[in-house]
Amino acid sequence: MMGDLSRLAFLNARVSLYAARLQPVDSLLSYIDSEHELPEDYLESTGLSGMADRQPGSAGELEQHLMTCLADEAEGLMHAMPPETRGIIRQWMRRFEFMNLKSLIRCKLTSCNLDLSREYLLDIGHFARLPLDEYLHSEDIVEFLRLLSADDASLARKIRLYVEDPEQLFLLEAAMDYHFYEGLLASCEPLSAEERDGTRRFIGRIIDTINLAWLLRYRITYGIHPPHTFFMLARTGLSLGPGRLAQLAKLDDFESMRAALPADYRDSLEGVNSVADAEMHMRATNLEQARKLLRHEQFHLVRALAYLYLRERQLLDVHQLLKGKLLGFEPTLIREALVGEEA
Repeated sequence: MMGDLSRLAFLNARVSLYAARLQPVDSLLSYIDSEHELPEDYLESTGLSGMADRQPGSAGELEQHLMTCLADEAEGLMHAMPPETRGIIRQWMRRFEFMNLKSLIRCKLTSCNLDLSREYLLDIGHFARLPLDEYLHSEDIVEFLRLLSADDASLARKIRLYVEDPEQLFLLEAAMDYHFYEGLLASCEPLSAEERDGTRRFIGRIIDTINLAWLLRYRITYGIHPPHTFFMLARTGLSLGPGRLAQLAKLDDFESMRAALPADYRDSLEGVNSVADAEMHMRATNLEQARKLLRHEQFHLVRALAYLYLRERQLLDVHQLLKGKLLGFEPTLIREALVGEEA
């Protein structure tokens, strides 16, 4: 234990420092109806002081500013970690590179011009691993996949399975998500047994809720057949193993699926009767779990992941508020995006 205290002391202190920036979504609600920008004291307290002099004037500028904030903090956490453990933060942040890839694929399939394609991409700083600018200049989706194959052959193969059918693009995105979470779990392997167990539990819980969201969409919303649904799931969650997922994939109504879940997931969805509400409830459960880890798991790598999970949610809330105001949305729509219909 003393070894962990000394080895992770710097990281523990940095996570605690960053955690002071976290604010509940309620702290934003009073600004929904305001004609003024977010006040300087709020921006300072939430680590967004760079927006105090001039808040972003476009949705793209806003997204990039918040992405830069998250990337800078992730890099700060990574540098506070022992070198052999830093790969998990690199992989955690790779999800944003996958978001860029998804945007590029859509642009290639719809023949977006170069300038418009570039607008869809976020600069993720040192966490970028793929030569997106090279992909951006590829002539078409065929050349794009050829270039990607040289950098990540496994991912390119998965994309190629679905990219030829525009109606199957949501399955393409699911395949890319599967690839990402496989990599995230693999990045836990170099960790010590205790660290690996804690981080895999947290990641496994996230995978469980994502699988549940996919199950509800694929079976209820899209009516995809059970075998195909099962194939698209990440079968490496915490409580929802391959056997349970196969059972759930055979069901085609919400209540039957809820009844077949482990008790904690089943109870958390009590009274929920829509896919959208289910996703909101599952996200709230994961956020509460991350808060518990942040409070109680001192001197453990999982605190860094819990912080990034909570920070991303907070920045997304800021994004929804400011983007809604930039685009002139009604306050009721902004409020619904932040806290749901019941607020």
